[in-house]
Amino acid sequence: MFKKILSIILMISFISIPVAAEVSFNDMDENHWAYPNVIKLVNDGTVKGYEDGSFKPANTVTRAEFVKMIGCGPDRRDSDFEDVSKTHWAYEYIMTSGFETEGNNFYPSLPITRGETIELLWKRHGSKTGVLAPSVITEQYPQNKDAISWAYNYKVMIGDDGLNLRLNDTLSRAETATLIIRTRETDFTKPQSDFKDIVSESTMKTVFESYNLFDDNRSYSPDATITNGEMARAALRLLEDEFNLTYSSYPVSTYFDHKYYKDLLIIFDRCIKKGAANKEMADLNANIENTVAAFSFAALEKANELITYGNINNTYKDVSKDIEIKKNMFLTFAYEKGIKLKADDTIGALRDVTHKDIAALLIQYDALIGLETIFSTNRNGINQFIKYDAKLNKNISLYPSTKDKFACIVDGIDNRIYEKAIEGDNPEETYDFAREYGELFISKVLNYASYLRTNYGIESEILVYPSLVWASENEFVLRIECKVLYIAKDATTTEVFGDDLVIPVDEKIVSGSSYFVEVALNKTDLFFR
Repeated sequence: MFKKILSIILMISFISIPVAAEVSFNDMDENHWAYPNVIKLVNDGTVKGYEDGSFKPANTVTRAEFVKMIGCGPDRRDSDFEDVSKTHWAYEYIMTSGFETEGNNFYPSLPITRGETIELLWKRHGSKTGVLAPSVITEQYPQNKDAISWAYNYKVMIGDDGLNLRLNDTLSRAETATLIIRTRETDFTKPQSDFKDIVSESTMKTVFESYNLFDDNRSYSPDATITNGEMARAALRLLEDEFNLTYSSYPVSTYFDHKYYKDLLIIFDRCIKKGAANKEMADLNANIENTVAAFSFAALEKANELITYGNINNTYKDVSKDIEIKKNMFLTFAYEKGIKLKADDTIGALRDVTHKDIAALLIQYDALIGLETIFSTNRNGINQFIKYDAKLNKNISLYPSTKDKFACIVDGIDNRIYEKAIEGDNPEETYDFAREYGELFISKVLNYASYLRTNYGIESEILVYPSLVWASENEFVLRIECKVLYIAKDATTTEVFGDDLVIPVDEKIVSGSSYFVEVALNKTDLFFR
């Protein structure tokens, strides 16, 4: 009887212990953005400060530290890791972590990546499948698309801009605490978030305006709609790499009195519904399924690399049932390639398309194909100049300080190429011209390639980026990329390129190196200075 009473007293005493203990750190006060989440984990006993009274919120978290912070898992590994002894402070947490590694090492002191944390949290919450994020998200971590879709659609991890998740980056102690608590407090029975509502508005605006697909230099307005005529012209501009369309590749024989009659006839006949284009249709608001079909057609026709397509009858659940086979094919392509606006198998097919929808689609098609074009002095098997598909840099936090002076910022180009002072006019004024006449510029820079070959024994490939072309009063100024394929004799960058180097460097030139060089073409006779 005494033992029973004592047990009840002990149980009551345990229940009466305060849930939240008073905790303070000398390097983290209540105003720190992660303080509430850190305190929750401290009170759980899964994390604590250091002996000097600090928490060190900016310190990088290791694999061992992370698995301790999330606690022991439900299943225990059968055999020990070779690099984790039974006396290791995190031994039990590691053995029940569910962390999968190559080989038989855990590497407990190795910093854990953001992708690895998501995989473990996904496992702890049931390894849910069937969550569908767009491919622009899942391809950031192809080794576990289910985990990344789960984390993204439920907004467990969306990055700073809702697009770039930085899944190979490490995490700080403050970030890790916040991620763990956010996962605990997320209601995974509630509806998932849509892609177009997760990406930041600043990213949407930048992408929408970088492509300049609409008349009147239209600014991004999230809820603004467009007409069928405007949509058709935007798709053609995307396809042709032209703002001032010539329609030379797609002649039309029918006519009706409307500003967009050619655009509408070309797009509707080729990818929506033949014979459906008319004056009344041109002024109606474009819907999403027609826009996706048109943008799929444009992106595929524009692509400089071979992309296979042609499947049908595998598309979004809310697409119209009586669509023609071409529209079916382009919508199936979009669906199978992971082009999404919503978090389910629908796309809002018959809803009016908005600027936000268009920006979200451009982000995804660009990630899939690369909607910018680079012109090369190399030729293909039928002696045509080669073109390459290039992608926009969609992480605007990494943009150069001079970003407003350029029509767009291409992914993979060193910011210093953009940041060197520009002597001519704003490049935006010649961007469209450079896109439309890229092959003309390439035909002229062949002289530069010949100059390198004759004087220095350098075989090169020269690349022209339309966004790095601008005009002064008498010249076109280009920042071209010179790829050294082979060099026959010793030479330095100073000897060969001199002051024309955009990024000054004095080094021996070797095969495989690459340099941006500033050159000018006279507007009259287009000779090099």
